Amino acid sequence: MFRILAILAAFAASVASAQIPAKLARTLLPDVSAETIRPVLRQQGLTPETQTISGRDVLVLRSDRHAIILQPRVCNPKCTGLLMITLMEGSAPSHLVNDFNQETPPTMAYTQNGATVLSRYLIADHGITAGTLLVNIGVFDETVRKWLSNQRASSLSVSLAEQGPAPEIDTETRELLSEIRRRPELISGRIQSAY
Repeated sequence: MFRILAILAAFAASVASAQIPAKLARTLLPDVSAETIRPVLRQQGLTPETQTISGRDVLVLRSDRHAIILQPRVCNPKCTGLLMITLMEGSAPSHLVNDFNQETPPTMAYTQNGATVLSRYLIADHGITAGTLLVNIGVFDETVRKWLSNQRASSLSVSLAEQGPAPEIDTETRELLSEIRRRPELISGRIQSAY
């Protein structure tokens, strides 16, 4: 199962990179601040919205069914980390969350206060190419789309009792999620009961 997911992720990455103009893909970005990545997203035909959440500027990418929030992190003053996050109303069953986390190491799923969260963290300590940034966002977007359209395959069953404690979430992420919950337009949908 992991091999199949790795092949699908590689396929999604190759498709995404094929659509990125070569000159843009090779552009080295010194950091992942909103000011740096906003023009790259626009050059790729995306429409990032700047919003202030918990006192910080974030970029929001919307599609017809979901919203992805991009929050620059570790800004001292250059931002060398980028949190990609989406929140869906409803808690996914523990076996799906555990399954997903085993099969998809770069992206994490967890439940928090009756919501399901998918997140991916990008490290750019010494800069990053625009192509790598765009492929990571594209792969995360495709992951969210598949999750919302019930295309998740379940191969591992774990009960809630076996799940263990909820993951430790840093204060900044907890504040971000609380603010997203107060803004319905940033919520990516509802977990289907078919799980």
